[in-house]
Amino acid sequence: MKEKISKVLILFFIALSYSCTTVAVRKHPDYNFRPTIPSSIKIYTKDLMPIKKFIIIGEIQVDSTWALSRKESRQKAQREAAKIGGDGLLMLNTKIDVYAFNRGVKTTGRVDVSSHTITYSETKRDTTTYIPIIISYGYVIKFIK
Repeated sequence: MKEKISKVLILFFIALSYSCTTVAVRKHPDYNFRPTIPSSIKIYTKDLMPIKKFIIIGEIQVDSTWALSRKESRQKAQREAAKIGGDGLLMLNTKIDVYAFNRGVKTTGRVDVSSHTITYSETKRDTTTYIPIIISYGYVIKFIK
């Protein structure tokens, strides 16, 4: 029995050590570029737009729900963008499933006073385990001259 439990724990920790960041890239059908070096791909946001002129060569969706780190998610997105010849990533939107994200959070308590009795009750949300779904959306860009 102990051996079976230890095997299950070992498998659990092995599974935990691998990230499950999912990156989906949809390439623009009119553009075919050679792959680029993933580490050369810069990530831009709506607050930090690229200065150079660019074209959009694809859309990207990064699901970092099960990611172990932001760095790992970023590197995987860079690898996928490099495959279609991107020079940069323009990440414009992130969606968080707020219902799943806020599960298990305590809300405010309440005190009721009637005659000589004080009753305190605390409201909790569902404490069932939910994973906050975090998906980022953006574009793969190629700089033009």
